[in-house]
Amino acid sequence: MAAHLRGHPINDTDNHEPGTNDTVLGTEAGAISEVAFSVTAAASALVRRGAAGQITLPSADPVAATDAASKGYVDAKVTEGVTWKELVLAPEQFLNGGSGAILQAILGAIAINPSNGDTFVITDGTTTETFTFVTTETSPFEVQIGIDAPATTTNLVQAINDDSTLWSAVETTGLDAYFTGANDPQFVVYRTAYSAAADRVYGTLTATTGIQIVEFATGVQDYRESSGTQSDLPGSDPAAKRFGFGRDFATLQQGDTHRVADDNTAYTWDADDQVWQQTSGGTAITAGDGIDITGQKVSTKVATTAGAATQQFGGLVNNRTSDGTGAAAADQGYNAVKTDNSTIAVDQATNALTIVQPGLPEFQGFGSWTSSNAADREPTLAEYQALLGTTGADIGNWGFLVESGGGGRTTTFLAYKKANAGALSDYQAVALEF
Repeated sequence: MAAHLRGHPINDTDNHEPGTNDTVLGTEAGAISEVAFSVTAAASALVRRGAAGQITLPSADPVAATDAASKGYVDAKVTEGVTWKELVLAPEQFLNGGSGAILQAILGAIAINPSNGDTFVITDGTTTETFTFVTTETSPFEVQIGIDAPATTTNLVQAINDDSTLWSAVETTGLDAYFTGANDPQFVVYRTAYSAAADRVYGTLTATTGIQIVEFATGVQDYRESSGTQSDLPGSDPAAKRFGFGRDFATLQQGDTHRVADDNTAYTWDADDQVWQQTSGGTAITAGDGIDITGQKVSTKVATTAGAATQQFGGLVNNRTSDGTGAAAADQGYNAVKTDNSTIAVDQATNALTIVQPGLPEFQGFGSWTSSNAADREPTLAEYQALLGTTGADIGNWGFLVESGGGGRTTTFLAYKKANAGALSDYQAVALEF
């Protein structure tokens, strides 16, 4: 079979139909169909990459599962149903409930360990709280100076959470980009309830550059890095507001969504349930938020220290603060299993739940008493006390006192402690002859 070749420019308008075998190259003279190249997809063009390597897709929405989607389409879907709002520093700034809000905050970092007597002050112009750094902590509003700046940061956050009436704090390592130097960890101080007050911080430091502050009250009222101003902790009250913006319940809108600078999560306001819903992933919840996730188990913060014999609280109540130390507003409560350690007790070491019947005497087991040749034989006061106890808390204890040295006949006493006057009359005994 003879072959022939026809030459023409690449963008020739001649339209050669495909060959009879349905291939691009056929055996007939019009074997190639030529069309123009373009970086924009169209029915009459072959798509090629542009100078920057991109391909422009049609604006029409994809239909089939395998259709390509344009950037415009993807952007619209990402924001569908939400309204993107300002960046915030930490998730603790989101307050749930009927008084829900975004809480104003300020960012700080300890660069140089403070000296004994240095201070960190939080004020809104009406309430002023002074936290004093000390080598030995003995009183509220004192901050133990740690072995280094990170240890002292932890102690400052704890002191604010323990002693402040208006503010809380959280420690993080996710906000170092806000500082010109390496400042790990950082701390965020925020309001515990919404307020538009002129919150600010200042203090006296031996090393004036020892605590660095990033303020957000000037310029754009959000928490972007470019909106913050880093400075040394002011040595006196700056008077004007230095915390960033807050937002009260009345201005929250369904679908308002904020990114969190600390971990890049997103939270959306759910007006029906009056809660902030986490709507995108980020880092895991960490201890210190009142909730801890370990081994796929969720636990809430307890008030007792590690190794304590029992938990302080834990029935379900909704009027406890996050650490269980007092009452909170109904919309700010935390669920806890209530125990009073007299009817129900929780052993922290074993996680065992024990039901204690009030007033039920406690069995003390078996003790011994030494008989004599006297006609009126019974245990001595010391023998009763050794088995049944010597304090008022021991009233109700009972047990068996087994005779030793009985000379052939043995008497066992069923003994019961009924009082605590330190006399034989404290004890009731029934003789069992064997």
